[in-house]
Amino acid sequence: MNAPAYSKEFVAAALRRSAKIENGQREMEFTAINGRMFLLREEDDGRYFACEMIPFGRLYYERPDGNHLYVDWSGHEAAKSDPNGYVAAAEAAGVPREAIISGGAGYGVYTRYLSSIDEAAQEFVRCILDNERYDDIDRAKMADPEYNEKLRQSEEQVSRDYRAHEQAAHEHSTETEFGLFKGLHGMMGPLSEGAKQRLLSFFNSPSHDTWDDCARIMVKGGKTMWQLWGDVDPSAPRSLENDVWPNIPDADMMRSALRAFGDAAPDFEGRSRRF
Repeated sequence: MNAPAYSKEFVAAALRRSAKIENGQREMEFTAINGRMFLLREEDDGRYFACEMIPFGRLYYERPDGNHLYVDWSGHEAAKSDPNGYVAAAEAAGVPREAIISGGAGYGVYTRYLSSIDEAAQEFVRCILDNERYDDIDRAKMADPEYNEKLRQSEEQVSRDYRAHEQAAHEHSTETEFGLFKGLHGMMGPLSEGAKQRLLSFFNSPSHDTWDDCARIMVKGGKTMWQLWGDVDPSAPRSLENDVWPNIPDADMMRSALRAFGDAAPDFEGRSRRF
């Protein structure tokens, strides 16, 4: 599709006119006549984070009864290689523009930042003229050995700190907790009294309700009761349909699993069936 002709000055002015404060930051957007939308956010340090809202092939409709219908668009694969023509192709297929679901980018270690609104406007104009999606990744940073070495060292330090925290939490719990709860702890410290009571309610009176009330409690190292069930019982459900449990675990089995888990030293290599 032919690219609409925009100048950097026109886009920059449109961005400034659209400015609003969201969560304490100035946010701006520019939507081209062909439906392409670009977002711009001013960071606290004066730099700018930019991204393009890119369709990923899902459509959204509201039913007469107020419920929502989500469907895949069969033309997505053919249309996605033509950013300037994507919306037109969808509309030609009978898809309303407002039904197209798009997603932007988040922050990461290789996030690309721009120096000004004018630079962002120039990038958006270039993307439209070249019929390319905006690239929010800093490719130079990604290829910089020095930066990646610092990143590796930082990640290793975070890992060491996490392991030390988990080991200390385990040792504290083994010294201060008793019985069923010895060796167990939450992400931020000892299990709360409320969490303990919910666990005891299940063990003392197993039911779908008492299990549902404790299934997502983190009992050690970020692991939930549901995950612990999956570790000891291959038949444990991996997901729920309509948030309904098809069955619940045996309380005696879970009591034994929880005690063994509390006694065990933190396992930094093991992985649960779900996260």
